[in-house]
Amino acid sequence: MKPSHLFLVPLVLLYVLALPLTGHCTAASFKIGLILDQSGKSRVDQHPILQAVELAVTKIGADHRFGNMNIQLEIFDNGGSVIGSKLAALKAVRSGVPAVIGPMRSSNALISAEVLQKAGIVMITPTATHPEITKERDFVFRTCYTDRFQGDTLSKFACSELNAKKTVVLTNTKDRYCKGLAKSFIQSYRQCGANEITEFDYLEDVTDFQHLVDAVIPLMPDLIFIPGYSRDAGTIISTLRRSGSTALLLGGDGWGTQPIHKFAGDAIFGAFRTAFWHPALQNPVSRTFVKDFESRYGKVTRLDIPSAYDAVMLLAKAARIAESRDSRTIRDTLKSTQAFMGATGALRFDPNGDAVKQAVILKYTTGIPTFHTVVQP
Repeated sequence: MKPSHLFLVPLVLLYVLALPLTGHCTAASFKIGLILDQSGKSRVDQHPILQAVELAVTKIGADHRFGNMNIQLEIFDNGGSVIGSKLAALKAVRSGVPAVIGPMRSSNALISAEVLQKAGIVMITPTATHPEITKERDFVFRTCYTDRFQGDTLSKFACSELNAKKTVVLTNTKDRYCKGLAKSFIQSYRQCGANEITEFDYLEDVTDFQHLVDAVIPLMPDLIFIPGYSRDAGTIISTLRRSGSTALLLGGDGWGTQPIHKFAGDAIFGAFRTAFWHPALQNPVSRTFVKDFESRYGKVTRLDIPSAYDAVMLLAKAARIAESRDSRTIRDTLKSTQAFMGATGALRFDPNGDAVKQAVILKYTTGIPTFHTVVQP
């Protein structure tokens, strides 16, 4: 080597040391789809979910542990409907994304899962809890618990802590989530020995629930379980209290899709519901999520958005470990997940792709629910 070339040696060494240790793909772009209500009546309500996803994308890009991964987010609007969710999933297939996050509601997730499974594209729903979503679909996962676990948790809580003997269940017959959670709750509740259960049905677009409440009041139940969404459940609760019912009130995670206090008013005070997460959880990832989200977007208004944050983190981790952007390889890596710590707590996937994780029970002492307890799987 000529003396004049000696000065190149340190530069070559620096270049070699700067190369990523996990292969060239860790520095490449990773395209992820997001099926979300960008139009329709749920558009404003789901915007915080988009913010949580964008926060995760930013965090991953700045974290050297992900090898400077550049996530490109492509949003597919489902319009908040079942048919829109099928069309959004078909658009995701045509776009060539290897993985999709969403949809959020069970009815929408069920149809998207059918399309994406057939196409061999990974799907992770952050909030859709219906058990059928992942059934016999090896490309489909969720970062939330299932309605089987949620229904079992709620029924045991009703039997042991609320000491309810006579219970009424009010079910939205047009919604898959509501029907599934009601069924799970009733089956588990009867196993607790509480057999005095009466179920009433209502339709999703009803706005006057007085006729329904008039049928419930004469039964004088100890507990009324309403496994619906914020608007319906809140309006029913307000009507129940105006009509003189003093029954304990219980709901599922669907009560958190909008601030239920907006529909129920002070009638919500004393009610309980499940949730995926609460800011009072003290795990370090949760505390960091709250700090980062609130510094960027303001107060956390929905308690399900960290589940979307965790979904992005899981996909990025799987892509990094697999050193691949291939759907099948990412799927196989996700299936082997056993000890992921996310904002919503510890998570592992069972053979169906369902998250095995804790549930949080909240109590309404004001318009904003407070942390009550955690139930482990």
